[in-house]
Amino acid sequence: MPPSPTVVVPSALPTIALLDERLRTTSICLAVRYGSRHDPAEHGGLAHLLEHTLMSAPLGGRPSFCEQVERLGGHANAETGLDIMLFYAQVHADDADEVARLLHQAVLRPELTDEVLDTERDAVLQELAAAQADPGDVVQDAFLSRLFPAHPLGRPVGGDVGQIRRITLPAVQEGHRTRFLTSAMTLVVTGPRLPDLDGLGRGQGVAGDHVRR
Repeated sequence: MPPSPTVVVPSALPTIALLDERLRTTSICLAVRYGSRHDPAEHGGLAHLLEHTLMSAPLGGRPSFCEQVERLGGHANAETGLDIMLFYAQVHADDADEVARLLHQAVLRPELTDEVLDTERDAVLQELAAAQADPGDVVQDAFLSRLFPAHPLGRPVGGDVGQIRRITLPAVQEGHRTRFLTSAMTLVVTGPRLPDLDGLGRGQGVAGDHVRR
């Protein structure tokens, strides 16, 4: 009989865990109720650019979350949608405690710099150029803009080139502080056991579709 989801609440961060002792790897995903629809009108694409910087910023003088997960032999990625942001990693179960701590540090207590922002801005601009060459992306953006005219849901998740070029580090930091950290969050875990989540709740840095990767 397959295992059943178990809901637990460590600290103030709701967690949904699907545990199966037969598994050798652990998958961790932090879902944040924040997406492109919450971007200021003048800063379209801010959420998507923030997602990039959170995954790429150094952690306490050490490499970024993504790089540290990869050094452990795991995989990490993130994506931004119209009204949600996901950060996830899959690693060997023995490394789950460390990765949970790294994820917490990366998204809730980031070290954002102009250097990281400029690097990720270039990456986002390349993604926008690729999207313009993809008929599926072009049709989807056109469909949403017609379905939701003059509404945040009708804007491209990634923003446009002009908007991305104008986003500054203070704007990204403000978006993280006033929009990201104040959004509802849920942690989802699949693995043989629940990672050590002590101290990883909202008290450690938080107050209370169409996707770009």
